[in-house]
Amino acid sequence: MAVSCTVHYETPCVGGRHSGVMAQRASGEGRTEVGAWLAREAAGEAGSVWAFRQLARELGHHGAPAQLVEAAEAAAEDEVRHARMVTALAGRHGGRPKAVAVSAHAVRDLRTVALENAVEGCVHETFAAARAALQARQARDMDVRQVSAVLAADEARHADLAAAVHAWAGTVLPAEVAAEVEQARTQAWAQLLQHRPTLDEDSRVALGLPDRAQRDQLIHSLAAALA
Repeated sequence: MAVSCTVHYETPCVGGRHSGVMAQRASGEGRTEVGAWLAREAAGEAGSVWAFRQLARELGHHGAPAQLVEAAEAAAEDEVRHARMVTALAGRHGGRPKAVAVSAHAVRDLRTVALENAVEGCVHETFAAARAALQARQARDMDVRQVSAVLAADEARHADLAAAVHAWAGTVLPAEVAAEVEQARTQAWAQLLQHRPTLDEDSRVALGLPDRAQRDQLIHSLAAALA
């Protein structure tokens, strides 16, 4: 008798920019740990499309410099491509991302936008870019290496955009709100340290993900460099 096993992932997404426009966190499933992990990441990339579209809309509404709005719009197009690439990669490993549910959202106040950007952009996307660069060098799976190299370059640009939005918001928000946003960014690094991936060792190596010590060192180094 054949037995079928499906692995399901629904965890805090640090492979893409989560936003309030998403009704739930990215999730996916697969026949293997690698397939399920990639499926979750593919769903995260798909969610990032909507997150950047919302960001571009809100930046324009709040009078941000045109180059920030244009960069957010370009990032949304990057994420369309990322979602296709990672979905195809997940499929080759038996993974299937869950469709992203998006809720209707009016333009939010700048404080809310800045807080979300501090966590999802300045921290999660920055970490995702560094993690993808590591995967591009050390993943045992060569397809993962190739896709990760593309993601690393694009996500580094997105992280730069997040930093630019953070800096701009800090000049227009009241001082006490800007301080709150900065505190949220600092706390997000600490919270990222608390999240412990649960992949088995063989899957971690196939994906080129950092081990626990590498991951902690990477987070500490990024937080210190960007403080």
